[in-house]
Amino acid sequence: DRYGTDEWSYATWVERHYTTSPEVEDSTRVMFARTHELNVSNWELGPVKIEKTWGDNIYFYYSKIAYGYPHKIWIIAPLHPSAYPFIHDELIKGWYSSDYGNSWSAVVYLTPYNDHYDDFEADIAASYVDSNWTIIVTRTDTGTIHGQDKNLYNYYSTNAGNTWNNQLWVTLDLNFSADVYVDNASTAFYAVFRKNITGPYEEVRLKIGDINDPSSWTGSSLNIINDDSTNNLSDIYGPHVSYNPSTGEPVVVWTSLQGLTYSIWFD
Repeated sequence: DRYGTDEWSYATWVERHYTTSPEVEDSTRVMFARTHELNVSNWELGPVKIEKTWGDNIYFYYSKIAYGYPHKIWIIAPLHPSAYPFIHDELIKGWYSSDYGNSWSAVVYLTPYNDHYDDFEADIAASYVDSNWTIIVTRTDTGTIHGQDKNLYNYYSTNAGNTWNNQLWVTLDLNFSADVYVDNASTAFYAVFRKNITGPYEEVRLKIGDINDPSSWTGSSLNIINDDSTNNLSDIYGPHVSYNPSTGEPVVVWTSLQGLTYSIWFD
């Protein structure tokens, strides 16, 4: 996080906490830390507990973090609630700070927890020159068989996360494992995701978003990767996207499975 001559590094993670012997997990905790001037050998703030859950059936999977203008940080985390899936469904929670992580807001329910849809595999990115944010989320009906009917939704904000809107981002076939990124110059939103076509076909797709309008995206493109049945994607590792400032183009890395060999591919 760079504003003027000051720089910060932020970190977030989920801590699985054990208190009994033999060890039994009794809570999960969304954590945060910050350091000044990129000094990662001596973190000046943290670990800070943002929120914790109690009980074996209530837990956070992981957490993601992004920062943007004006000096605001958002942390998001998928939550597996109690009484799942009969009463509540999985959702995305969020917390924000407007003072570099010195204090945090109350929890924000970024996705509903009572609409019978699971929301997971979320990733977040923010523009550094204005107040636009986007979160790409995998959504599936709690009543469907696991692994079927996965769509991607875009949760976006144009006022630094004070209010959020959502749109159906990608549908048809199975869509999941989205990764979203904004380059340091805030040129555009870049997002990649995995699409499983009917039959033995798996693809990595790219979409580019308007930095001034996080609801506006290009169609999903196959001009970077088009894996088929002879070059299947791994069912574990999703694609990731970054940006090459020297060429002005996105950079994509993904993992494929060929026979019993996992390989890392780059474009």
